[in-house]
Amino acid sequence: MSKRKKKEELPPAQTVRVGLTDNKTGETVGLAEMSLKQTLLLYLWGYSGSNPNSKAEIMESHDVLDKGLIYLQIRNIDRETGTFVPRFVKRRNYSADLLNLHLSKPWTLIVMAELAGVKEQYLRTIRSQEKPQHIKTGKHLVSQFLGPVSPQTKLTFADTLERYTQETGLTMGNKPLGWGLNLNVVQQTVTSAILDAFSRDEYQGQITLPKEEVLTDPERGPNYLPAKVRSMGPEAMARKAYKNIPELPTIRLTLAEIVKLAGYDHDRQGDKEKVKQAVAHLGAERYLFYWRRKAFKIENGVAVPDRDGKGEHRWEEVVEDGSLFRVKHVLDEQTKELKYFEVSPSAVVLDQVNPTYKGNYFLMVPRDLHTEVRKAVGQGQRSTSYTFAFLMYLLKEYERIRSHAKKGAAPEHTIAKAWEEIAQRIKMPETVWRRNRKVAVARLEQVYQVAKELGYLKSYRRGTDGVDTLELEPSKYYRPEKKEEEPQLGSK
Repeated sequence: MSKRKKKEELPPAQTVRVGLTDNKTGETVGLAEMSLKQTLLLYLWGYSGSNPNSKAEIMESHDVLDKGLIYLQIRNIDRETGTFVPRFVKRRNYSADLLNLHLSKPWTLIVMAELAGVKEQYLRTIRSQEKPQHIKTGKHLVSQFLGPVSPQTKLTFADTLERYTQETGLTMGNKPLGWGLNLNVVQQTVTSAILDAFSRDEYQGQITLPKEEVLTDPERGPNYLPAKVRSMGPEAMARKAYKNIPELPTIRLTLAEIVKLAGYDHDRQGDKEKVKQAVAHLGAERYLFYWRRKAFKIENGVAVPDRDGKGEHRWEEVVEDGSLFRVKHVLDEQTKELKYFEVSPSAVVLDQVNPTYKGNYFLMVPRDLHTEVRKAVGQGQRSTSYTFAFLMYLLKEYERIRSHAKKGAAPEHTIAKAWEEIAQRIKMPETVWRRNRKVAVARLEQVYQVAKELGYLKSYRRGTDGVDTLELEPSKYYRPEKKEEEPQLGSK
């Protein structure tokens, strides 16, 4: 018979007796009993003084909880794991979501654990929880980091852009200059950080918002005109792009949280500023996305092919024009300073990434990929956007090889392509790879070497025919645990 964990609960009228210690004499002076809310605020105030780098954020939590809470309890305390559940009564017309946001901050949780008498157990549990090793990333989004080796769509770029703009009345943002994404290293890194936050809860978000509300809101970046949305027919490009997305999952992230997820140093003002600029870019710059998807429908939670009358799998060409994320900057009502970002993904991020969005078509990308690249490139040296694009190319190619290998047979882990094709795949400009071979080859050599140092390549070589042979290291790539296979979704 297994033992059930004993749950404890503090009495309904929760009060705490607090003592203050003189740092010089070591003498402790007892204070009168205080409510749990008052004690929490006192601890946060003291904690902010001993953590100058996070003082402003801690005091923001202090002020929010002071204004919004009437009563606070700590319930369901587990003295083995240090877990607990805060319960509160809020003031009328105050946001419960905002209170929950600040009750879930690291500093607030540590204080509550201490007040519940389980701080040591709580910290031990937190340390033992391994961070996710991979970010689930939709393959339709992955394709936007990579360039095509042939015309991407039968529709011309200019005509497609014009039609989409006419159908949506899209306003704000610079007009796209080419298909897919064109991000610098910091923007790529911040994109991965935001995807990390979405991936952890399977792209469900902290809240969900009606897609029409997000897409027509000028505070969230390039927006559609409401009248245009209401008049859209079923064949409108935007309608098709968002067909598989019932609502938009939305998360709230502070600048500090994004800086941490991106692997930068929050104590460096320069790091914070470049991350903030990257978020602004991702929420304001317009891109024209194109992807080709097989049509699927979900039956009993499983993706099954949508076939035509001849039994052939249906294909759909999809286009979306807009920012990669819809980002709302939420400001403090009094100070007008940034409190947090409210982030919603575009269709290309969500489409078919999991059954919620009519598919299961994703790539598992190493969570610390950008940090690994920075270490491999070396202190004081800059990595290029080509490095990340090349690693995404390798990840996608390995998954293609693995998924098409016959059962029981060891797949070939080698890619052999003309160097010009690989240059195009990592979005090296034509002015470089076609007109300046020496520079192009040197840049390819650089990214190959970084991939080898990181362990993604065993070796690489170029033949006299200009074909580059890349030998992959299988142990470095994600391989799903052996279980009953899920249906694979296909796309080009």
